[in-house]
Amino acid sequence: TVELLPGPPPHTEASFVDATGNALPCVVYAWGKLDGIEHALGFPADVPVAICRRKGEELVVVERDDPEFLRIFTFVQMHMSHEEVELAATPGILTMAGDFDEEPLTFEDNMALDEDE
Repeated sequence: TVELLPGPPPHTEASFVDATGNALPCVVYAWGKLDGIEHALGFPADVPVAICRRKGEELVVVERDDPEFLRIFTFVQMHMSHEEVELAATPGILTMAGDFDEEPLTFEDNMALDEDE
């Protein structure tokens, strides 16, 4: 049987834990019970992001099992720290937290950061 439970108070946060014990901080959106087991629907508390590479006309996600992922992640993490933004390798999806601008960084902005170092 399926039963929707009363919703959590607005902005209730909970850690969603994966099979390996890694926690993803989430905002709980809804609760429900299926066959006597409670389930929650939530979204990451921080902004979900993906690292992609250009392949022709498409942007293809660089998966964590890609041999280059760690090198690319470290590079992006370093550059985002200049913007006071923390890139985190949270379970299931990357997230960013911090005070980011309305406008995303451009290629030229990144080149200027490289020259400053």
